[in-house]
Amino acid sequence: MACINNNFWVCDAKKSDVDAIDDILRSSLPDPLSKAMVVNELLSPLSRNLLLKVKETDSGEIIAGYLNYWVIVDEVHIQNLAVRKDMRRQGIASCLMSEMLVRTREEGVRRTTLEVRPSNNAALALYEKMGFKKAGVRRGYYADTKEDALILWAEMD
Repeated sequence: MACINNNFWVCDAKKSDVDAIDDILRSSLPDPLSKAMVVNELLSPLSRNLLLKVKETDSGEIIAGYLNYWVIVDEVHIQNLAVRKDMRRQGIASCLMSEMLVRTREEGVRRTTLEVRPSNNAALALYEKMGFKKAGVRRGYYADTKEDALILWAEMD
């Protein structure tokens, strides 16, 4: 999947997208943000929220993926990355990550970090492909399972 063409594109999320974002998060994450938290992310000056939209018909579009990240001085902290269940394994997450990297380089970002479950093999493969390396472990990080989180970092070239 090329990142942007006439049938799909990346754009900034708006408040009117909250219900679709909520659907994606609930179907993707064991402990998703609430709608109120998504709205707070949309309003926060630190937060950036990207959507990948797909043209569904001649008159409509669907939101296929969501990426939420914070820009803090010269670092990015990725908060949430989720793709509709029926559209996974089509490069949507990669496209969102690539767009985030382009945008954050323009903001002067030098490093990017995130936490990921060690059991999330698909995410680990994506992040490894994007240049992330393991830098540590947060013990018992995930409230729902008490699973550890791997801390990953990538240097921006």
